[in-house]
Amino acid sequence: MKVASRQQRQIGRKTQTRRFANKIRAKIIVEGANGPTTAEAVNSNLEKVMRKAFDEVWQLYREKGVTMRMAAYMVALNRVVRAKKLRGVFP
Repeated sequence: MKVASRQQRQIGRKTQTRRFANKIRAKIIVEGANGPTTAEAVNSNLEKVMRKAFDEVWQLYREKGVTMRMAAYMVALNRVVRAKKLRGVFP
């Protein structure tokens, strides 16, 4: 299945969807999600992510003897450095 990129960009826009929907030549159109889609699953996942983030900040706060705000900045900066090492230069 192949959808032209111009049409693909238009599929998600409510005002353009009807205009291009009848031009799509595909047997099956599938929409995927990157994670849970129920409210309970989203909230559960969010709670895990927030607890992990808090634990990272708390650990630096205790280890380095800095304020929670500074520990949060340190965690954020460390994440940026790791991402830059993994992905290289990116916009």
